Amino acid sequence: MNQQIELFRDSKKTRNLFLKSAGLCIILALAAVYSLGVFDGIIKIKLAVVSCAILVIMLFFLISSLLKLKDKAALVVINSRGISGSTTPVSKAFGEIAWSDIQDIQLEKVSGDTLVAFTVENDRKYADRLSKSYRGMAYKKEIDKYVIMYTASEIETDAPKLFDLVNQYWVANKSK
Repeated sequence: MNQQIELFRDSKKTRNLFLKSAGLCIILALAAVYSLGVFDGIIKIKLAVVSCAILVIMLFFLISSLLKLKDKAALVVINSRGISGSTTPVSKAFGEIAWSDIQDIQLEKVSGDTLVAFTVENDRKYADRLSKSYRGMAYKKEIDKYVIMYTASEIETDAPKLFDLVNQYWVANKSK
């Protein structure tokens, strides 16, 4: 398999994620208003702090997802050399993973989302790519390898199809 496959953002999936995030922001804003005593005159400090903090974080994610809607770049690129993508912050920072460095590919269920997980050899070339916090998320000490996950929640396909596609490329190109 020598052709390059590029998977782009699915605007319908992205719009649905945006609407769900906006709905959650509205609920958090209502909780913040309630906790500040607007309805009953009683201020609930703990609820106010928690709801406002989560609201600020969610608003940040909401604005960043709104900006991503205009991005027309491919989110996943699969070719004969390897796979690269920006479906998660760690996969974006990790860059291209060579097929020869991948030891295993699996589907993993994480927080209601199915992710394609790549077990990658602990090689110096990958260690230098990641910041300390990303390295902590990706490095699995018990197996001494990196596990890099890709989500299909925003791209034009679903996780099982993405898994089948990358598995075909991995089998065809891992010995090169």
